[in-house]
Order: sequence, then C-alpha cells, then structure tokens
Amino acid sequence: MHIFTDALAVNRDFVASWLDYIVSFPRAAPLIKKDHHLLQTLEQGMGRYLKEVRKFTVKADKRDPEFAFYDGLSFTMFAYNVKPAVFDLFLALGIAAYLTVIYFAVTNFSFLYEILKNMSRSVKVKEQ
Repeated sequence: MHIFTDALAVNRDFVASWLDYIVSFPRAAPLIKKDHHLLQTLEQGMGRYLKEVRKFTVKADKRDPEFAFYDGLSFTMFAYNVKPAVFDLFLALGIAAYLTVIYFAVTNFSFLYEILKNMSRSVKVKEQ
C-alpha cells in the first residue's frame, strides 16, 4: 500500500544522493564549526522543501556525564600501572573452590553430620 504516489512519492535517488553527501563529511562535534559547509548545505536544502528552517546552537551541560565533547584534535593519553590479571584469576579460582565446598557441604549435610557425630563419639570414648 503506497500512501504517497506520483509527485508526493519518495524519490530514492534523491535520498541516496543526500545520504552519500552527508556521509562524506566527518560529523564529530569538534570538527563541525558554526559555518561548516555541511551545515550550510543542509540548511539550504531543507529551506527549499520546508516552510520554516532555523539553525540553533546548542551547548551540552558540562555536568551531564552522558555527553563528552572534546576541543581540538590533540589529546593526552593516561596510562596507569595496575595489578596483573593473574591475581584476578587466582582470586576467581579461590572463590569458586570456596563456593564448591559450601555447595557440597549443604547438599550432603546428612553425610557430614554422621561423620561429625562419629568423631565426637570417638573423642568421648578416648576421654573416659
């Protein structure tokens, strides 16, 4: 079912050419200035087909951690000395062994109870 036909139909070649044009530019925030050629072309193209086109400059709130905009093209990298991954491996193995012992102790509690009961009887017999 086509809603728009004839003159109102979507021209796929037109959309593809705009898409090719837009993806040919880097769109990172620091690389696009207020008077960038891409923004001017988009404004002119939209002005041709829409009634009211306006350009707004929006600044992200610096306290908002969701967005991080960087100024300039040179950045500083920070590297820190961290503990080796072998420590994490041994820690994970230790935790897994501990949880395995607890699991078998709980599932075989009756067997463990009988062993402890026999051990306590033998200790009482030796004391008398």
